[in-house]
Amino acid sequence: MHSGRDLRYEEWVAAYKRGRSFASIGPTITLTVDGKEPGDEVRFPARSPQKVRVRATLHTQVPVDRFEIVVNGKRALTRDTARGNRVFIDEEVPLAQSSWIAARAIGPWHRLCCTIRDGR
Repeated sequence: MHSGRDLRYEEWVAAYKRGRSFASIGPTITLTVDGKEPGDEVRFPARSPQKVRVRATLHTQVPVDRFEIVVNGKRALTRDTARGNRVFIDEEVPLAQSSWIAARAIGPWHRLCCTIRDGR
């Protein structure tokens, strides 16, 4: 999370409310869209469609099968990680309408990032 130079509670809460956070049980992901970070908006003139530059980085210590860019809930780009621990995406993505964009890592269960309990 980007909360400012020094960690202050008020700034942390404000950054969280602007969407400057991520959840992870292992991999760390960074994402920018036209240089903007999560929680920012990219605005265009009324004309459509548009293209945006998506840059995303995945760093992981646990196995990951795919690194994806998702637009409005649908996969737009996929990288096979080939069991690597670093993957970089730097591509233009077309947008036909107002959209949200996210990055996600998909992989198998791993003992370092998950605990599954069977209720015993």
